[in-house]
Amino acid sequence: MGESRPLFNQCIKIGRSPTLPTCTPMEESERLQAGIFFWETVWYKIAEKVVAKAIEVYGLDAEQAAALREVYLRPNLYQVKPA
Repeated sequence: MGESRPLFNQCIKIGRSPTLPTCTPMEESERLQAGIFFWETVWYKIAEKVVAKAIEVYGLDAEQAAALREVYLRPNLYQVKPA
């Protein structure tokens, strides 16, 4: 999840206001990739919160908590695929 994506570096400063960036138009594939990255991040963050709450509610020890994180917070587990 922590990989860098250059999509968000698309904005360039042009126009009358040097402080307000104007974004260059994105290609459809770039928009799709940005959307996928956004939703994968959202799902992963939700999973992190659910796992943290489960650890708290069930009073898991460090070993059990690590096992739970290992199962439910694996990289690429919450992938979003375009329809």
